[in-house]
Amino acid sequence: MDKSSRNVVLAIVGVIALALCLAVFALQGRERDRLAAEHETLKHAQEVLELAPGESLKMYYKTRGNGFPAKNQAAWAPLHARALLKSKRIPELAEVYRRNPELVQTQEDLSIQVYQFLSTTGRLSAASALRDHWRDRETDQLGWLTASITAYVYLDEIASARGIASTAELNEDDEVHRQLLLARLAEHPATRVAHLDAALALQPSEPDARAARALQLETEDEIRYALYEHKQALRADPDNPERAHALAEFLVRNRQSRAALNLWESWAEKDQQAYIRAALWSRLVRPMQRIPKTPRVFEPDLEQLVTTLASNTEAFFNSSFLDNQVDLEEIFWITLLNKISTAQYTDALTQMNETPTDSPTLNPVMFAGFHQVLNYRVNKKFESQSSPITLDLRPENSPLITRKLQQLAKYKENQGTDLVNNDETLREVETLLASDQIFTAIALAGGWTEAALNLPMPTAISPRWLQLQWVSALMANRSSKITLAYVESLKPWDEQIEVIAAELYLRLDSVPLAEEILRRHAGTATVAGARAADLYARLQFERKAYNEALETIIANPAFSMTVPGHELVARIYIDAGATESALKILSRITKNSTFAREFIAAESYRNGDYKTASDNLAALIRDQPERSDLRESLLQVANAEQKVKL
Repeated sequence: MDKSSRNVVLAIVGVIALALCLAVFALQGRERDRLAAEHETLKHAQEVLELAPGESLKMYYKTRGNGFPAKNQAAWAPLHARALLKSKRIPELAEVYRRNPELVQTQEDLSIQVYQFLSTTGRLSAASALRDHWRDRETDQLGWLTASITAYVYLDEIASARGIASTAELNEDDEVHRQLLLARLAEHPATRVAHLDAALALQPSEPDARAARALQLETEDEIRYALYEHKQALRADPDNPERAHALAEFLVRNRQSRAALNLWESWAEKDQQAYIRAALWSRLVRPMQRIPKTPRVFEPDLEQLVTTLASNTEAFFNSSFLDNQVDLEEIFWITLLNKISTAQYTDALTQMNETPTDSPTLNPVMFAGFHQVLNYRVNKKFESQSSPITLDLRPENSPLITRKLQQLAKYKENQGTDLVNNDETLREVETLLASDQIFTAIALAGGWTEAALNLPMPTAISPRWLQLQWVSALMANRSSKITLAYVESLKPWDEQIEVIAAELYLRLDSVPLAEEILRRHAGTATVAGARAADLYARLQFERKAYNEALETIIANPAFSMTVPGHELVARIYIDAGATESALKILSRITKNSTFAREFIAAESYRNGDYKTASDNLAALIRDQPERSDLRESLLQVANAEQKVKL
């Protein structure tokens, strides 16, 4: 090779070497960038772990897909385990223990949860080995006691569970929880109550004790006292979303869905579960008072659900694809209503027949009514008991449509055509069976106002009782302008509709139109006349035309003899400065009027009559135990009385 050729080869080799060096430098630069990015991800995952464990998990799984750098793998492993614990994904944490037992064994709280999971899934040898690892080294005695009791309960060894709970020696702060465990294991209600009392005596404001007392009172059908205890549990632990969810679920179970929605809506921007529940229930009960910001999605499993709810503006949609992701009763109803509103009656009936009916929050009026009508549409059978659930309602507590559907089914079963013809409402219900307005009527009867308003609207020829229920739903969930437009479509008006129109005119500040109608009907001794007298007298009261207001009330006994009539007369006297006259009026209705008792209690306290004040406040607390303000007022009266005695 000559010198020239050698120089060419050397040049080529130099270029290749330079290219290789540049490639190595580039790869090293990319690796440094990747390491830096991964380090930032790890740092962020650690920062959000406490408040957003699901988000930490999301970062973990994404980074793991790219392959962990060796030097950071040791940092990701404990973060992964702790995020699983905080996200309550204990089966996955148990799998981490199987692959890396040392990681779990070094942290007691992880070990307790894995031990409990292994014990209750039949892996007793592995559970026993983990328990032995911590024996005589425990610092969380209550945690291990709770896990052990859960294991015994799983094995149906209740006596053994009671035995270790009875003999366990815990520190003073944990003793309240031992009493709660004993209450949970109690065989007899009286024993359970005794342990609950013992727990509350130790720590009256302990939220777990309050929550346990609430559940016990609910089983005793002491609903208002149970509501008070749930509220106290939340008050003692105000930043815990699980307390809010427990209270909201209680409200749903006890047919107070609007109150439950109010609570979920107040938590919607800080808790993803609350956002989901509010977004779902707002399609059934009432629209959102304001659209909350979509919360950060902490749990990856909930991301699709949150996205779906944020993007679907229609009331009902086929949400069955979410069934495997989250077990919420609202999803069942929204999917069912979607099928009903799109005339997929066979699919709707199949969905109802395949749904477990043991849920304590299942709306019985809705379920039984829908099932009865769908069974009639699909199978041509109109039966009094087609539904797999039984309505446990007294006849006087059953909605009109529920009673009439039951009567109609029984008459048809007995071929009672003449009986149907002799009952106008039954004839109307029979006619409704051929119309989709029957579903509207059932939804209104079940108290799900927003669901009803997204079903077929009653027309001018629909039954009057259904039109009035629709008007009430519009007044609750829509503007007065929209409601009035519907009322206008019902002309010619009868007295009842005309008085409703007057109330809407008042809301829309069309006072002269309202006043003319109310003046005409205020003296009529009917339900509508009583309402007209109420509205007209209040209008005069607001104008401080006290004599005219009193004359309106007195002229209509259908209103003046009622509790609201007495209360309005008293308010007029109070506003006019005639307190003694107001007290005389209110003393007649104390058994049925919260306003009467509160005013008498306040006046008695002001005048130093502490016994009368205490008696009225105590009576109010018996009727409304959920009101903590009454208890505070009673304590204030007691303190004042004590000062006088001293």
